[in-house]
Amino acid sequence: MIDIYKYLSREKISGLCAEIGVRAGDAEKALKHVDCDDFHAFAPHFVGLLSGETAKASAEAITGLCAREDGSQEDDGMKLMAVYLAAALRAREAYSELGMDDGIFLHTMGFFERVLREGAAVYGRRLFDRSWWYHRQLSNMLFRLGTLEFEMLTMEDGAGAGLPGVKNAKVLSVHIPSDAVMTRAALDVSYGMAREFFPKYYPGFEFKRFYCSTWLLAPALRELLPAGSKILNFQDDFELTNINEDDKGFIFWVYNTKEEITDYNSLPEDTSLRRAIKNRLLGGGGVGAASGYVSGCNAAR
Repeated sequence: MIDIYKYLSREKISGLCAEIGVRAGDAEKALKHVDCDDFHAFAPHFVGLLSGETAKASAEAITGLCAREDGSQEDDGMKLMAVYLAAALRAREAYSELGMDDGIFLHTMGFFERVLREGAAVYGRRLFDRSWWYHRQLSNMLFRLGTLEFEMLTMEDGAGAGLPGVKNAKVLSVHIPSDAVMTRAALDVSYGMAREFFPKYYPGFEFKRFYCSTWLLAPALRELLPAGSKILNFQDDFELTNINEDDKGFIFWVYNTKEEITDYNSLPEDTSLRRAIKNRLLGGGGVGAASGYVSGCNAAR
């Protein structure tokens, strides 16, 4: 069993936070738990974070150990962040063992600061939430390569990635960080990096397609955005396989607010996208989401 206390080091975690841009005040909140809390109960689950097969279950167990009786996260998720920063230190060792560029590690782990920043936008304070997501980065199943993130994903049914009849289809699931710059050049660089990275470091994962499911692929956006929009640049690469017009996840990402909101009049109008979507919502419409695959893109290209 891996010794969790090898990684729950004030010096090591403080250094990592500085490298990935976590603010000193937030780092200190996490370090308070490193200094004062007992993490022995976490040890059986910590090692599970490091494997794609067990990371999700381990993350759920660790999240439970950090929760209060009402289910909320202790100290705005800073105790949980301390455990995950320790897991990031172990993940860094795995990068090194595979000979990966440490710059990719730092870029991928930039999600810590990004999530804290997004929490401030939504809740008015910096917090570490969405614990259901981070195990992907910590188990080295998801990497940020340029402006986009790519996750190794095996789809039970490949139809959603344009591979009908293919079972257990291996694809690279594309994720778009909130700070992604979706210029044509930046997107091309990311796809190019992914085509080189995964065959080099994970040759057994012979992916067939780039796949994505997101509000950014919603066809409704073509009615709201001007030609040449960066979002439309992204959409132009994809052949859609499914459209969900009822999905409301876009509200969180566009307006930094909970998607359950019903008073659309209160939504801000400080960007052209926000104004256009708000008018659509007030008129009874929506945006939705869609999924699809990058046509013509595969490992051989």
